[in-house]
Amino acid sequence: MTGIDSSFVPPELNENKPENLEENRKIAFENSKRIHEQNKVYYDENSNPIHYKKGDMVYIKNGSHIGRKKLEPVRVGPFRIKKKLSDLIFVIDSGFQKKESNIFHASKMVPYLPIPASYDSS
Repeated sequence: MTGIDSSFVPPELNENKPENLEENRKIAFENSKRIHEQNKVYYDENSNPIHYKKGDMVYIKNGSHIGRKKLEPVRVGPFRIKKKLSDLIFVIDSGFQKKESNIFHASKMVPYLPIPASYDSS
């Protein structure tokens, strides 16, 4: 405490032995792998993916909520799916000219549910 030796760690714990480092890395990797598997099982049990197909109508999430104004819509659309590139990537007929603007991930899409005819707004 006089400023000469500020080491509070006992010398036997302060040694950086290569065998300890390798063993600790192995333990950390195994723990990480185990937790990853637990998280995967939890996610798979609680996820309910929506499968879209060509011709489905969807809403598109309206970008980041950070730059959006207070009363700006959360979703835009509905738009029709023109093409399915993979299980998660779709080409949407959004009316934009740029080809890149029409490609969306399934996580950015919400299924369109039409309002029933029996619903009376007046």
